[in-house]
Amino acid sequence: MTEKTLRVAVCDDTTLEAQLLGELLGEYDKAPLVWDWYQSAEALENALAEGKTYDLYLLDVVLPGMDGLAFLRRQRAVGKALQVAYLSASQEYAREATALGAAAYLVKPVRAGQLHILLEKIRHKKAQQARETLEVSTVAGARQVSPADILWAQWQKDGCQLYLADGQIVDVADVPVLQDALLARRGFLPVGKRLIVNLRQVE
Repeated sequence: MTEKTLRVAVCDDTTLEAQLLGELLGEYDKAPLVWDWYQSAEALENALAEGKTYDLYLLDVVLPGMDGLAFLRRQRAVGKALQVAYLSASQEYAREATALGAAAYLVKPVRAGQLHILLEKIRHKKAQQARETLEVSTVAGARQVSPADILWAQWQKDGCQLYLADGQIVDVADVPVLQDALLARRGFLPVGKRLIVNLRQVE
C-alpha cells in the first residue's frame, strides 16, 4: 500500500448495502483504494483503538448498539478529527451530522457520482497534507508528521510530545527546531511556556 492509497472504512450492518458501496468504491479510478467493512460502530471503534486508521469513514446513521452519530461524538471527545460521511435513507439526521462536522451526508441509494466527488475531495486533502508534512526526530528515527494532524505539542524536561488527532503520541527529540517550525505555521499558538496548540483543531 502506497501513501497515495485511499483507505476507507465502511460501517453498515446490512451485507447488501456494504456490497453495493464496495462496488461503487471499486469503480473509483483516480487513486488506489482499499476498504474494510465493519458491521457495527463498536467493531470500528475497537479497530481504531488497535491502531487502524482511514482517510474516510462511511457510516450508516442507524446501527445496532452505538449509532453512527454517537460514534463520531465519542471520537471527537478524545480529540480525533476523522473524516466521516454519513449514509441514511432520509434527511432526518442531516442537521445533527452537520453540527458534528461530518464531511458529507449521503441519502441512500448512494450514487457513484456523489461518492466519487467525495473521494476526490478526500484525495486532494490528503495530498495537500502530505505536501505540508514536518520531518521530526524520534527515538525510532526520522518521521513525517502532518501539522494538520497535530492537536498540541507539550514540552517536557527531556523532549517534546506531539498529540495527534488519531490518538497517537509521538516523542520528539529535536525540540528547538520543532518549536520554530510549528510557530511559523498559521494556526499554532503558544500557551504558556510548555504548550503549543493547533487552533484549527479546537472546536
